[in-house]
Amino acid sequence: MAGKRIRVLLTREAYKSCFAKPSAKFLSTILSLEKGDLIEVKGEETFYPLERALRTLREAGFRILQEESDGVEYTVIAER
Repeated sequence: MAGKRIRVLLTREAYKSCFAKPSAKFLSTILSLEKGDLIEVKGEETFYPLERALRTLREAGFRILQEESDGVEYTVIAER
């Protein structure tokens, strides 16, 4: 049975329009996901670097399924 899929934005727009910090939302989201759940992270290097996002996900026990980056924006899909 497939788990849920959650999207988190770590972009300039997310930082401008969100009352709660997107980085805090990212951390609370990864802590709340269960085995089989997926997280899709769309970010910008300027606001939350890709390497930091990957390290955070791996340290939280996620397996990186897909990683795309153009050097400015990135998308990561990972499974708990």
